[in-house]
Amino acid sequence: MKGKRIIAILSTCCIIFTGLYLRIASIMSDDFYRKTAEKQSSYTLTLPTGRGNILDCNFTPLVNESYEYIAAVLPTDQNFPLMLQHAVGYSEEELAQLYSSQKPFLCRVDTYQILDEHIQVFPLYKRYTDQTTAAHVIGYLNEEQKGISGIEKAYDEFLTQSITPTTITYMLNGSGVGIAKKKPEIHYGNSPNNGVVLTIDKQIQQIAENVGSQYLTKGAIVVMECDTGKLRAVCSFPSFSPNDLQSSISDTENAPMINRAFTPVSVGSTFKIVTSAAALISGYESTQEYECTGAYQLGTERFHCHLLKGHGILDLKNALMVSCNPFFINLSLNMNPDQILKTANDLSFGKQYELAPGLYTQAGTLPLLEQLINPGQIANLSFGQGALSATTVQLAQMASAVANGGNTPTPILVEGITKDGETMIDTPNISSIQAMPSAVANQLKEYLTACVMEREGQNAKPSNVSAGGKTATAQTGIYIEGVEQNHGGFVGFFPAEDPKYVVAVLAENAETGNENASPVFREIAEAISILGK
Repeated sequence: MKGKRIIAILSTCCIIFTGLYLRIASIMSDDFYRKTAEKQSSYTLTLPTGRGNILDCNFTPLVNESYEYIAAVLPTDQNFPLMLQHAVGYSEEELAQLYSSQKPFLCRVDTYQILDEHIQVFPLYKRYTDQTTAAHVIGYLNEEQKGISGIEKAYDEFLTQSITPTTITYMLNGSGVGIAKKKPEIHYGNSPNNGVVLTIDKQIQQIAENVGSQYLTKGAIVVMECDTGKLRAVCSFPSFSPNDLQSSISDTENAPMINRAFTPVSVGSTFKIVTSAAALISGYESTQEYECTGAYQLGTERFHCHLLKGHGILDLKNALMVSCNPFFINLSLNMNPDQILKTANDLSFGKQYELAPGLYTQAGTLPLLEQLINPGQIANLSFGQGALSATTVQLAQMASAVANGGNTPTPILVEGITKDGETMIDTPNISSIQAMPSAVANQLKEYLTACVMEREGQNAKPSNVSAGGKTATAQTGIYIEGVEQNHGGFVGFFPAEDPKYVVAVLAENAETGNENASPVFREIAEAISILGK
């Protein structure tokens, strides 16, 4: 009897299992259930990848200075109110639409702490602040996080190499809905340590930006280390926010996307430094005198001095101090114009410079000898007008040659690269060309120091350090409502006894260089001197 019961039980189990097997087979063959099973899968979210850093000369970050927070969200009824409270950039309707799909999604949030097991928050570097330091130098990225301008473009491949993203993988049920009971699988990416080290000094850059924003509506500032050509600050005004490019692109009146420091403009009287250098190189005796009567008559053409009654008898030092156009016209017409052009070229005029791979300053225009076909064109060139233009960087190079004893430095923007965030490789070569003998440079340095320290009413004179330099008010040939727009300029060095820095200032649409550019130099020189750099 006992054996028969066991046989009966086993038979019953076989019948039941056979039924289950047939049922499962039926389900598997059903089209609805087959398609549902096929939908069962994983779903992966990929966080934005970071980029290598851009650092100043002291390894201080110029980007990646703060964090933003990205949440990986598995939608549930319980966490919708939390996301409504913390989501950044979404309306309630937009957030509700994301939730309606019931699939995981990424969302920027305003905090790192959201207490819900189905919300994972990740801190990511925020690439730019709204007022990014040295924005025109750093450049910006497109929506695919590819470098489009500046250092971001020049070193795009290096800044993105060997970077892996963080991924969050969820399991979805047969209906394509995230399975709340299963924790997501997180694979963390690497944090890049590589970076580009610039010659920019963040403290000096911020000083120049702060002073420039007070005085300059449109313009540029360059601070250069005069012995090396290293660019310690490069500013263009107005600036732009890499976080709001559309506003800047649409501002066609002010064109904030243009880097005015690398763009050539009319030069004006700062070019008198070149004319003076060329004359002294040619053997001109600086004690020779010329009488300014208020104008220079050249055939049928009359060149007026800014002081209509004339400056009277001047030597070279005093002519620079009062910026007398007739004096420099006479000076240029009594020497070989080829010497002016050679000196200008040796002082950087007419030259383009590559500051980073594919990142250039513009060459500007320096006329050829055959283009100076009449004395009037030579006269215009002598005081920085006519077919002449230069960048603010080139003016800084010119003044650096005077300040350092006669050598025009090659401008340097990139100090090197780093692969570990601590040590630097691929440092640049310091190079220069001799533009004038040291005796000529020292003589001009003395005269330009007098222009700042002795000239009455000179707005460039700092209160806490000696300095030298030259103003300019350049005609542009551009008229608005019948009024010609002038550019104001100043380029100078400090301390005068042993110069370390040159500051070149461009003020577009200015009254005069002394009114609009000189005070910028003064305040920057004072602030850097206080730092003790």
